[in-house]
Amino acid sequence: MGAPSIRMSIMEKKIVFLCHASEDKDLARKLATDLQKNGVETFFDEWEIRDGDSIRQKIDQGIDNCTHFIALLTPRSIKKPWVNAEIDAGFVKRLSGTCKFIPVRRELDVEELPALLGSILSPQLDDYERGMERSEE
Repeated sequence: MGAPSIRMSIMEKKIVFLCHASEDKDLARKLATDLQKNGVETFFDEWEIRDGDSIRQKIDQGIDNCTHFIALLTPRSIKKPWVNAEIDAGFVKRLSGTCKFIPVRRELDVEELPALLGSILSPQLDDYERGMERSEE
């Protein structure tokens, strides 16, 4: 069995909410751009939230509308209250059967994840290009 596939997991009707910490913005932007290039509609905060918008309302809309929730898990993101609030909402959608929850790890081993997140198969993206190549297999 090959490595978990981020792209293969979201090939149906694709609307992704991309959860990440601001410190991981460059990696999140790269992932969001690659998803968009492959026909996956992606809610990425800097594309969706404009001056004067309610951040919470926009994020609520993005999570409500997503079919797939990708949580970019790094040593920085798993400590952020806002990221954890988004993960909570994504996890509730997973449990209700309304979206697929996909944790993606960078610089983290599975053992470093909280128990509920560690129980979900999560692709490792320490080598981004190699990880994305594997996801196309």
